[in-house]
Amino acid sequence: MYAHLSIHLVGIYKLVAETMHTELFTNAPVFDLLHKIFEKSSRQDVLDWIHTNAYGVVNWVCYSDYYLNKEKANNVLTFSFLPVVGSIQLYENLIRRLVPTEIKHARTVNPQFLSFLARGPFLNFSFILTNYKYLFFKTHRELTDFLIRELQRMIDIIPTWIEHSQRNKNDYIHYQRDLVKIQRQIRDGHKIQLFRDMLLVASIGGYLSAAIADITHAEKMAWLSDRDAINDLGKLLSTRVFHSIFTACTSNQSCEFFVAPARCKDKEWYHQFIKIPDYITGALADFDMDENVVSHEKFATLLRNVIADNNHNILVYKMDFSSPPSCSRIIYTKNDCNF
Repeated sequence: MYAHLSIHLVGIYKLVAETMHTELFTNAPVFDLLHKIFEKSSRQDVLDWIHTNAYGVVNWVCYSDYYLNKEKANNVLTFSFLPVVGSIQLYENLIRRLVPTEIKHARTVNPQFLSFLARGPFLNFSFILTNYKYLFFKTHRELTDFLIRELQRMIDIIPTWIEHSQRNKNDYIHYQRDLVKIQRQIRDGHKIQLFRDMLLVASIGGYLSAAIADITHAEKMAWLSDRDAINDLGKLLSTRVFHSIFTACTSNQSCEFFVAPARCKDKEWYHQFIKIPDYITGALADFDMDENVVSHEKFATLLRNVIADNNHNILVYKMDFSSPPSCSRIIYTKNDCNF
């Protein structure tokens, strides 16, 4: 799998873990919410799914897709984990045949794809985000100050990295310049929402990837994101932050971590697999739970036939950032999707 990925011109990059910075990322409230809800409501379901579908598999890929700051009913993040056994080209060809387009361009959803999503080889986690405009804060100013402080903490740790790894000195210096540039932009009122969203994606995705790596004793973990503006920040800053959070959260320090560029203009050579989180994200983003309505039958079909009564391979959460913040597991029933 990983050798196959590396032949593409866009590449897949192996990132080397830095072990001196774990305290930077694990003291934010989001990690307390994630840990509590995972241990309370999800760990056993994940263990059962892995035991049945991926026992002994040590190579994993996390595909991700997002719907944020737009006009749908919900803001949603989805992370879809694929256990890699041999070639994945059969899955790629199957997805291409069953769903030629992304959900936003589809008129209907192939029944075979519905069955593949509900019973297939992907373990999916979706987070519906509410009241997250300022994260855990009450004002734009408080959010801006928090982001500036977090960037400063990242900047301040770079000299320690250089001290411990002269071999990577030039790379770290460029990274530090990236952070300083973004911090200056945020001080000037730019990139605030983008950096906030990147932190959320990296925090939740990094935590989940670490949990899967720990449970499965993974040897390799890759994060392949949908193309998104969050990945245009700096020089692949999102991949560095995701990896830092993964390293901070996992006890499996021997697990190798890989990423691929996913900037808006990059060639997304794995785009067939992004359709998995894309279809789940699209359905959840469209579903107005207060009014119990969806805008199109394709979303109703996905909700009724894939997400409802599915507590094994599609785990859905609501993360609310109001005071006090909370995170709860949502298990939809077919009655909830009676449109």
